[in-house]
Amino acid sequence: TVLLPSLGSLEASRLLAVGRAQLVATVILIPFTYLAFKVVPRVMTRVIGTGSEELFLLVALSIALGTAAVTQAAGLSLALGAFLGGLIISQSRHAQGALARLLPMRDAFVALFFVTIGTLINPAAVVDNPGLLATMIGLIVVGKFVIWTAVVRLFRYPLATAALVGVGLTQIGEFSFILVQVARAAGLVGDDLYNATLASWLVTILINAALVGYVARPGER
Repeated sequence: TVLLPSLGSLEASRLLAVGRAQLVATVILIPFTYLAFKVVPRVMTRVIGTGSEELFLLVALSIALGTAAVTQAAGLSLALGAFLGGLIISQSRHAQGALARLLPMRDAFVALFFVTIGTLINPAAVVDNPGLLATMIGLIVVGKFVIWTAVVRLFRYPLATAALVGVGLTQIGEFSFILVQVARAAGLVGDDLYNATLASWLVTILINAALVGYVARPGER
């Protein structure tokens, strides 16, 4: 995500920008890695020791929001900071406890997220590029099914199990929104590809739900 804006072309003048972006990524990721594995688990353990669920929730939220604020101040995406904050908290052995306390808020934010993505879709741009949308949907659904089925088979699971895993993952990932927004802001993709990505998210979720529902009821076929 940090390097993406610097990869718009293969010109020699881009090498300096790529190197600068790589330096920024290193400067950010090294302290975040240290925090994730050394500092945050100890902090969360001490907070748990106080017996205060409210304090635990506030500390978890502060870590996530603070990480997002730092990355935005460094000129990076706010969403990327929130993503890194979630990774930091997930390295703690108390991550499941944090998730349990954040579930009510998660449901509210997930609903807001889906509504927001839906309002960003420009129907006219999607209608004008049906071929692009169909291609993206095919790459996502068929491509992810084939890739994940092959990956699970490599671990010597039965083909039926591998196929079920592949079916369950036949939708676009949320991280793709961060990538396409960064690419759009850097001028690497146009509005047509941006809108097609958002629309393919909606369509692949519907396809995924139908496929999962179908394979989950083998006795009805």
